Amino acid sequence: MPGNAGFYSSDKENSPPGVKYKSQQKFEPKILVWLALSSKGISAPYTGTTKAPAVDVDPDLASSHYANKTTDWLNEQKVPSVPKYANPPNVPKARPIEDCWGILAQQMYSRGWTAINQEQLINRIKTQLKKN
Repeated sequence: MPGNAGFYSSDKENSPPGVKYKSQQKFEPKILVWLALSSKGISAPYTGTTKAPAVDVDPDLASSHYANKTTDWLNEQKVPSVPKYANPPNVPKARPIEDCWGILAQQMYSRGWTAINQEQLINRIKTQLKKN
């Protein structure tokens, strides 16, 4: 039944800390997947959150890719990237990697597949990429 199932108290001073400061995860954990796409094929996927090999970043127009925190970090690390003003929106022929991600997503979640944990998701990504 929809509704507010929270905890209410008229005496906040005596509420247990486990109730008063209870936190919950808002979103599922994310993983980073990097691929290189060229006329010679697709690279092996890089997954994780640690330092990656030296690359030039050519992001899509997702707002997270151009967030101040992201662009500041890229600049601090001296990672070359395409500025937002020079990034063409809605030009699929200029961005073949977007087709690649779309096809991968269709293959990943076909037949209602879902991941139980990050390791399972990473293994599924690698398996689907090997099929191509």
